[in-house]
Amino acid sequence: MDKRRAAAQAALAQFGAAGIVRQLLPFALAFGLIWYLSGHLGRVDPGLVGRELATIAPLQWLLALLATMLSFWAVGRYDGVLHRQFGSTIAPAQAHRAGIVAIALSQTVGMGLFTGALVRWRMLPGLSLWHCTQLSIAVALSFLAGWAVVASVAVLILPVPVPGLAAVALLVLGLAILVLATALLRPALLSRLPLPPFRSLIRIVALAAVDTGAAALAFAVLVPEAASLSPALVIPAFLVALGVGLATGTPGGVGPFETMLLTLLPLSEPEPLLAGILAFRLVYYALPALLAAVLVILGPRRTQPPQPAPLLLRSGVLAQPLLARARAEAQLVHQGPFQLWSDRSGQSGWLVAQTALSLVTLGDPVGPVTPCSLAAPRKLAVARDRGLVHYKCSARTAVQLRRAGYRVVQTGAEARIDPARFTLDGPERASLRRHLRKADQAGVTCEAHRGKLLPLAALGAISDAWVARHGTERGFSMGRFHPDHLAGQQLFLAWHGGAIVGFVSFHTTAQDWSLDLMRAAGDAPSGTMQALLVAAIRAAAAGGVQLSLAAVPAEHPGWLSRLIDRATGAAGLRQFKSAFAPDWHPLYLAAPGRLALALAALDIAVAIARPGPVKRRPARPGPESGLFSAWTQG
Repeated sequence: MDKRRAAAQAALAQFGAAGIVRQLLPFALAFGLIWYLSGHLGRVDPGLVGRELATIAPLQWLLALLATMLSFWAVGRYDGVLHRQFGSTIAPAQAHRAGIVAIALSQTVGMGLFTGALVRWRMLPGLSLWHCTQLSIAVALSFLAGWAVVASVAVLILPVPVPGLAAVALLVLGLAILVLATALLRPALLSRLPLPPFRSLIRIVALAAVDTGAAALAFAVLVPEAASLSPALVIPAFLVALGVGLATGTPGGVGPFETMLLTLLPLSEPEPLLAGILAFRLVYYALPALLAAVLVILGPRRTQPPQPAPLLLRSGVLAQPLLARARAEAQLVHQGPFQLWSDRSGQSGWLVAQTALSLVTLGDPVGPVTPCSLAAPRKLAVARDRGLVHYKCSARTAVQLRRAGYRVVQTGAEARIDPARFTLDGPERASLRRHLRKADQAGVTCEAHRGKLLPLAALGAISDAWVARHGTERGFSMGRFHPDHLAGQQLFLAWHGGAIVGFVSFHTTAQDWSLDLMRAAGDAPSGTMQALLVAAIRAAAAGGVQLSLAAVPAEHPGWLSRLIDRATGAAGLRQFKSAFAPDWHPLYLAAPGRLALALAALDIAVAIARPGPVKRRPARPGPESGLFSAWTQG
């Protein structure tokens, strides 16, 4: 307790006199607006207000109370969404309860950020006051963003007779659509901003719609019939007034709320509306605040233990034992957006990446496929507020996922070769032999790169020219050119006339190699790529390792498959790899439902077509970076 008191004193000292003055300004604003209203409502009959208040039937009070409960249910979920976003290990029920109590008190007594932080600190002993302050700020901003969208939609559907308000609503909706589209299609552009992922943004808007819609319903049913106001007029006016009142920070929005309602609603007499406002304040502000005050005095329930992490991030030295047991494609952890996560024992794990909508696992788990190993990524996806997608998993894993209720579809096939048994004989490799003869006649020679220094200038020029010819370099689960990555791969070079005309690179482990990059110069002789891969196969045979030519998209009947083939060049890639007569192993995409499967396919396609910047993971282990990555350590 002494530590928490000292932390509070330190936070208050940091808050300073200027911060206190800023928090007191809303009170001055409230008093000023009340004085303004008293001057314009001097003829209001308090007795008539009381009589109108008495006309509110018990059923109206009951409906308003039920709507208030629904609104506060949504209010608590703001905290739940943001706890997940910030990596908090607080149990969801505890986070929701603290959020409801904090908002019930802070919206009534004013100074929302300050009082909300103190209440959350009281109700969540596992968090520091600073973290609670950050959470209060995030909740306030999230509500205002969601309210702005909901109020704008209401203003456009149910117009308010205020000049320019519809234009402001269109501007707000346009900005919201731009942010959502960017979060979905170009998430890398927003990665530097402290914004929630796409699903969380949608969830916040949905919660704001339930929250403010239920509050509007509570107000509408309490307005006496004498006001002669239709819901089509009341709802948009209420939403605008509610947001303005809460944004100003005055206690209960007193002053701004009344001013906006009296300005926006056509009234012959103000008494019925004032009676409705008074009733609303009793049900929506006073009663929840009294209950919240009791809960704050009682303090938190028995603190629930932090939720154990379903998977732990492994990097640097901690990742090496798992990577040594994984297939070679797991080396993408050094190159793309993937990270290696494992159970606490470090004996089994997954390659995991976050996209705009999904948490994507790549390939099979390292270790046995069990119900526990399948459940852990789903828990991690829930903690990250994303849908879970299993991408490029094998038939064995796909069977387990289908039994667990997932929808599964084949999306590709991997071309594997046993180098020890590989031969150029047979009619199925006639095309390969023809291309190899052309390369041999042109004088192409291929060899493994064994020097310490890479010919980066030549390799970079070939790669740049290749990208220029093909228009783009795809990413995510596909290789991209970067000198740091080539230095850690098995590289084969093709020479012609004393110059490098092509190269291929492989991810490697002690057990297998997996094809990563294939790059050829524009003037490389025909058969250069085939010669490079045959040289790699022979080297793999000498080293006693297996080899994969990586995957190609699956071929499905129908116009959509043909369109995808033309857009991605998949047909040519399948024909190229088929010349080696490999063993084809089907690969699958799995998601919890049909809609989730379709969204996952779109999400992964966007991630492949528009990857983020190439970066190398730090070699040394360390905690995951992030603003709130160590909340419970406070």
